[in-house]
Amino acid sequence: MSGDVLLSLCMIVKDEEEMLLHCLKSAEGVVDEMIVIDTGSTDHTVEIAKSMGARVYPYRWDHDFSRARNVSLERARGKWILFLDADEEIHPDDRGAIRTLLAETEASGYLVTIESKLEHNVERDYALRLFRNHPEHYFVGSFHEQIGSSILTANPEAQFHRTGIRILHMGYTSERMKKKNKSARNLEMTLAELNKRPDDGFLQFCVAQAYLGQESPDSAGIREAIKHLRIAAELSDPNAMWGPRMYKLLAVALEASGQTSEALEVMMKGIILYKESAELYYLQAKIFEKVGKMDRAIGSYMQGLEVDQNNRLSGLGPEIESNELHLALGRIFEFKNNDAKAIEHYKKSIEFNAGRKEAYVRIGALLLKGGSVESVQQLFEQWVSPETIDGLQFLNHIFVQLNRLDAALYYVERILVMEPARDEALILAGSYLIALGKYNESIQRMAAVPEDSIYFRRSMVMRAAAYWFMGEETMVIKLLRTYGDAALYRELALCFMQEAALRLEEGFTKNNNRKLSELLLKLREVIAHG
Repeated sequence: MSGDVLLSLCMIVKDEEEMLLHCLKSAEGVVDEMIVIDTGSTDHTVEIAKSMGARVYPYRWDHDFSRARNVSLERARGKWILFLDADEEIHPDDRGAIRTLLAETEASGYLVTIESKLEHNVERDYALRLFRNHPEHYFVGSFHEQIGSSILTANPEAQFHRTGIRILHMGYTSERMKKKNKSARNLEMTLAELNKRPDDGFLQFCVAQAYLGQESPDSAGIREAIKHLRIAAELSDPNAMWGPRMYKLLAVALEASGQTSEALEVMMKGIILYKESAELYYLQAKIFEKVGKMDRAIGSYMQGLEVDQNNRLSGLGPEIESNELHLALGRIFEFKNNDAKAIEHYKKSIEFNAGRKEAYVRIGALLLKGGSVESVQQLFEQWVSPETIDGLQFLNHIFVQLNRLDAALYYVERILVMEPARDEALILAGSYLIALGKYNESIQRMAAVPEDSIYFRRSMVMRAAAYWFMGEETMVIKLLRTYGDAALYRELALCFMQEAALRLEEGFTKNNNRKLSELLLKLREVIAHG
């Protein structure tokens, strides 16, 4: 250990050329040295690590993560250790806070928030990733290795402080899980480790996570997860950092298996133990909502907001984003026909996350019941700038979802003022104009799409459709003879069929004409195969 080295990054890697550079760049300027233990890469991992100034050491993999990690600790010279996996990055907003934390502190280590990006959401957990470098601090466990137990053994009075520092974890997207075959590997290795230490509550918890982490866990897998989570709850210290997530997963698994009342009981016990977990209140509220206990759901969401606010005031990272809590409350008040309260919470949701489209659509639908589209536009433009292409596209998408194509067209036209040759915007404007019955204007827009554009064929179809709807069949024929081929005729036919479908479906809603429905399906089949 060197007196002038404050922080060492320690990693173990294998075949991580896809992710490693992002990881190391996120740590550049934060750490004083990078120690990379390579366990047999056959791609460009080693070259990438060296190009970033890392000291790379080869290590013969022996299926023991702790031994490999401990080799990295032996080579670290810093007073503190930060360990990351290759598919993780330090949040860009938190890079400066790390060294400040380490300057003057009595803590033996720090808990950071691991934000795991899933397919449609983000999950948050706490993990001990920053700790003092000491010969008696070492990892234990061949899989799901832990450092905390050795630190506490060396110093039973050791303190682990929770921070708002975030580590972004990209390894749980379905594409990456499949590529690395993580699900099957995790379950196999965790079960093998559990056979060695069946009385370890953390390993019982990890086995349950592995069962639930399968791509599509079946009922048998969920039952196994519930069994191991119950054992984990019995064996684990209530102060264990995985405690809140353990109760969350148990409730989720019970609810998924149809044991809703048991899930609520587990949630209540978890909340008693972990009053500062906003996510447990959120999950409790979701279950109350599912069983129709809306007032109790509101109470739980509100408690979650209070806990989240207290955490933020304490400088801690959120377990669940406040925008999610406000959005959920807005949905419930909307269900209860309390539009004013619903709008209030949707607005707060946007204030916490201005990029969440659902809140805009829900506010817009409520306000458009009795208000003008212009007033809704003015409100949205307080949060989304209409002076940028991204902002205009965002507002366009919102009003399309609200089925207000006049407003959507307004924003597309503003995009075209900024970038007149933006062909996809021309196509959008043309389609909105057709839907609004402004056929001549649509034709003018489509005529601006150049022949070498990838959107040209689409513009021809739309011009032909606009002429047809105007009753100018000769212009349709002229267009198709000039530019057409069999595929273009078919595209135009499909365009007409889509329009016919909309017209007929309106009739079905009113008249429930089954014969028309059957005829339409037959026509669609003919065109699809013709």
